[in-house]
Amino acid sequence: MEDAIVTCKSKYDYETLKRFNRFHMYSRPIYKVVTVLAIFLILYAIIVPDELIMRIVIGLIGIIWLLEVIFLPIIYSKKALKTSAIQAGAHIIVEFFDKKVKIQTLKGEEAIGNTTLDYSDIYKIYDTKHAIYIYISSNQAFVCNKANIEGDYNNLVTMLKEKLGKNYKKKGK
Repeated sequence: MEDAIVTCKSKYDYETLKRFNRFHMYSRPIYKVVTVLAIFLILYAIIVPDELIMRIVIGLIGIIWLLEVIFLPIIYSKKALKTSAIQAGAHIIVEFFDKKVKIQTLKGEEAIGNTTLDYSDIYKIYDTKHAIYIYISSNQAFVCNKANIEGDYNNLVTMLKEKLGKNYKKKGK
């Protein structure tokens, strides 16, 4: 059997999910638009000499939107850990091979899921400073924590660029 180019072990804990939810949410254009609009509303409420009640309402809407964008990833992460018995504390092992990606999900020592993906089945891969997010659809991904990578990461990056083309995105350093 062929050896994996890179093997990665990750635990789905609060920090991992929070980092993923923050990345996923902030990478969507709609949240960037909401953030800019919220800032404009707050500035409008501060600067424009309009009716006081109107300024307060507009300012509150801006503040609520901004707080929502900041705190939703935290809320989503806590909710996922609380409501998903499978996801809470699960470990995944991701193995990148030349022709496929194998993902094994473990709960304790027991394997509860095995997934094998051809590179053509992958929606997108985002390579960030802390993790590699393997999206299998626009809103579902596996997390590969870079702190636990074993193997030739540079070879993996070259291969992913070749196999995925524009569906491989490097974000940050």
